[in-house]
Amino acid sequence: MTTVSYWPWTLPEDGILDPIAIELAARGIRPVALTPVERITAAARIQHSRTGAVR
Repeated sequence: MTTVSYWPWTLPEDGILDPIAIELAARGIRPVALTPVERITAAARIQHSRTGAVR
């Protein structure tokens, strides 16, 4: 049986964070497939950069 994904840019959780993929997604450099945790991390980086907080 073939599983159809309605979220083509979401990968199954594998327990590994890919910091390069997170950075590409957060900066909007190009679309990348991310795990749910990576998506949350990228969203937090975007939010952090919009608040003007210093790294």
